[in-house]
Amino acid sequence: MTDYANLKLSIDGHTATLTLNNPPAHTWTMDSLQALKQLVTDLNANDEVYALIIHGDGEKFFQQVPI
Repeated sequence: MTDYANLKLSIDGHTATLTLNNPPAHTWTMDSLQALKQLVTDLNANDEVYALIIHGDGEKFFQQVPI
C-alpha cells in the first residue's frame, strides 16, 4: 500500500476510511493535501471502493480548506 503523508487509510469492504494523523490539532498541510489528491486518485481507480470517510485522529480535527 502507498504511504500517504500524515494520512492513514483502511479499507473495509466497499468503504475506505481516511484518518488525518497530524497531531496535535490534525490540520491539513501542503504534504497531506498532495497525499489526499493522490489517495483519491488511487481510490478512483479501485472499482471495489464506493465510499470514503474522512476524520481526524484524536480529539481535534480542523479543516480550513474546502474538500
